[in-house]
Amino acid sequence: ARLKNFVTDIVLQRLLPQLESTMRPIYESVVQARKGFKSIRAWFRPFSQSAPPTSGNNLPRMGGGNSTNVQHGPGSTIACRKLADYMFMLKDYESALSHYKICQSEFKNEKQWLHLAGCCEMIGITQYLVDMSKCKDSETELDK
Repeated sequence: ARLKNFVTDIVLQRLLPQLESTMRPIYESVVQARKGFKSIRAWFRPFSQSAPPTSGNNLPRMGGGNSTNVQHGPGSTIACRKLADYMFMLKDYESALSHYKICQSEFKNEKQWLHLAGCCEMIGITQYLVDMSKCKDSETELDK
């Protein structure tokens, strides 16, 4: 009983406030970026597509072999992805799924293929978990 109270105390007084203080600036930056830069970026997109592509950092592969081109996405989209990951960890699967889908379309438009692949993977996992939770809800409704 004392161990359970100790763990509950740690979670409620330390972990949740820390997680909230971590998520709040990320959420605010995502909201701010969505408001201000979406229309501007759409207007400049034809010009940026005609420019030569910039290469990312060349980092060594895990096995040591040749280097690979690593792409770094823009800050607001990466922040949105991080926010979706936090929502996923907190089992808010529907909100996480909507954020992953937003990130997916932006990564696709910006041709950030590595980030897009990770986002698609998380969309698949999250969609599966959302469907599973709906199945459990319908089973409990049938039991009543």
